[in-house]
Amino acid sequence: MSRRGNCHDNAAMESWNSTLKSELGEDFESVADAEAKLFDYIEVFYNQVRMHSSLDYASPAEFERNALAAEAAATTSTTDRKESTTLKTRRRR
Repeated sequence: MSRRGNCHDNAAMESWNSTLKSELGEDFESVADAEAKLFDYIEVFYNQVRMHSSLDYASPAEFERNALAAEAAATTSTTDRKESTTLKTRRRR
């Protein structure tokens, strides 16, 4: 996909730029103003609040918290099963 002229090369980035321009705008008073507004948009709104259809309508932060919680729950249940099996084995001896 990295050949010249492949229209799918930068589709994700084009989509991001379009979203950014439509939600935040393109004109800023200064470079510092642009940096501050971009940081606020990305870190405060886009990652924490804005729902994403590709993440089942959750924000990236919420999706990550849910994934970590599910991983922790899976790890805990695996550990519990191992401990239960170990206890059953010890009782049989």
